[in-house]
Amino acid sequence: MTEDSQNRRIWEIGLRTFRSQRPPHADSGDRVRTFGAGLQQAEELWKAAERVDLVARPMLLFYGLTQAGRAICAAGPFKEWRPAESHGLSFKLDRPSSGKDLDFTRARAVARGNGLIQQVAKILASPTIDMSVTLSELLGALDIDLFFDDEYITGSGPLEVGQYNKVLGDFGPPAFPGLVVGPVPERFIHASRLDGAGENNVEYMRIIPPSGEELEEWLSVYPKLKSLGMPTAEFGPEPKTSSLGSDDYVIRLKFDGDSQQNEVTQREWTTRRLDVVQSGNFGNAHGIVLPAIAGNSQPQKLLITWWLILYCLSMLARYYPKEWAEVLDLDSSQLAVPLQELILAAQSEVPGHIFFSLVDLYDAS
Repeated sequence: MTEDSQNRRIWEIGLRTFRSQRPPHADSGDRVRTFGAGLQQAEELWKAAERVDLVARPMLLFYGLTQAGRAICAAGPFKEWRPAESHGLSFKLDRPSSGKDLDFTRARAVARGNGLIQQVAKILASPTIDMSVTLSELLGALDIDLFFDDEYITGSGPLEVGQYNKVLGDFGPPAFPGLVVGPVPERFIHASRLDGAGENNVEYMRIIPPSGEELEEWLSVYPKLKSLGMPTAEFGPEPKTSSLGSDDYVIRLKFDGDSQQNEVTQREWTTRRLDVVQSGNFGNAHGIVLPAIAGNSQPQKLLITWWLILYCLSMLARYYPKEWAEVLDLDSSQLAVPLQELILAAQSEVPGHIFFSLVDLYDAS
């Protein structure tokens, strides 16, 4: 199934089903009408975005997402549910000098009062920005492959985390406190030494495992991993495993002094350490751990991160049309193709985040 057909199935089957099988909080009075109108307008704006050029598409996607946000407000658990009329954001851009590509570190979303994004974030139990965040930081927090050069993305990106390959705990308690984590920083991969030849071995290059302090510093921006305390790695980094994406190296980490966890299975222990569970399958529990950004102590929900990205892109398209057209010019801008892929990723990824946010609200009611 193509991404386009998956996207349509989310709108036309998944989200349309919610129109008649609403979360309980959205099943009476004005909430019903707000919920249905929000999802209908969101879908229509999403479809309209497919029919316009990239120069205008972010505006339609952002306003489609805000309409879905109104449906989330109607389905939320709070007594004061009516959607805010303001975005709760403002936008700042330091214009690039003539002939220069847009600098994502100078494009910034700024918190402004208590608007729709703050309302939706509260319902989803997610932080959002207290002060401001750059577009480059937001891009770094996405859990997808991007085509931008490193200079356009700042901060630590999500980590792919999988079940430690131990039989212990697969069939039941106890669990072993260990994880497979990647991608590994370049500085760990290149920390090596040449071990000389001996009586029973030939000379070879050996990767030196990072110290516990180095590992702790690396993981300090990932609250779910930081909470486990100082990790240890007896060996590695090592070449990737097939279940952990496309990066070259991962590392096996042990926590809590290698002690057994007697109350949970290995899969349960692993999935509790994830921000996004991609698989809870036997022997192969894995998913994503997200960094905390913008001064927060916990990571944002990905829907909130996408909301802020689409806000920035829509503001560029609406209020800086000259700069936006220039940065999308395939003949002169090295950002044109990466931005094209980012916008297409938003079209594909965001509907799923809307759907699962509503599933969570349905299950929690």
